[in-house]
Amino acid sequence: MVPVAIGLIYLLRDPAPEVFHADYVVIQENKLVRIPDSMSLQGAASLVGGALTSITALERIADVKPGQQILVTGATGSVGVTAVQLAVHLGAQVCGICHSSQVDFLLRQGATTACAYDRNELPQPARQFDVVFDTVPSLSFSTCANYLNQQGTYITTMPHLDILGFISSLFSRKKWGYLMEADTDARRMSRFLGLIEAGAFREVIDCIYPLAEAGDAFQRQLKPGKQGKILIDFNE
Repeated sequence: MVPVAIGLIYLLRDPAPEVFHADYVVIQENKLVRIPDSMSLQGAASLVGGALTSITALERIADVKPGQQILVTGATGSVGVTAVQLAVHLGAQVCGICHSSQVDFLLRQGATTACAYDRNELPQPARQFDVVFDTVPSLSFSTCANYLNQQGTYITTMPHLDILGFISSLFSRKKWGYLMEADTDARRMSRFLGLIEAGAFREVIDCIYPLAEAGDAFQRQLKPGKQGKILIDFNE
């Protein structure tokens, strides 16, 4: 058995959330793929969650095509980085929103433009985007209606925070896409592996903490300026 690099479960109850980690998990065999020889265990752990989320958002929900304009919030986080990489691989032009300290990093991931939210460098609401992928999320369907073109799609990773947006989208030509999945399947895992082999995804690890410093890993998660995934190593 192979140790899992990171596993987080939040139990939302007062006075504060509790966090549990597991050395091993049990999963159906048809939901696994073999890690390519060129990739480390840490690299695979850094990619899988964000990449599968991005595949669902940009390929299944938005059906991104070459030449389209994509806006990604939280573009230097674990989901945001894979979204930028995948959108670029699909031939889209990407504008990413990130902290000012991460602008150069984001451009190296393939983004066409980068906007620093701490400098209020947000895109002008000119209805130019085909897709807004709100990975943080920090926006809403109503806010992004001015960013989207007439048939654009807004996708959020936390749809329960924008129920009013869903209702508004029922009366709009613009679409409200939602990610509400806690599982995967063989088809998506195969697509994930194929995209890795095609060079679409590249591992981006911000830092790796030993299990004894898990608290510091969560503090790092809350701070701006991350570059990709934060991992916990159970072997240290």
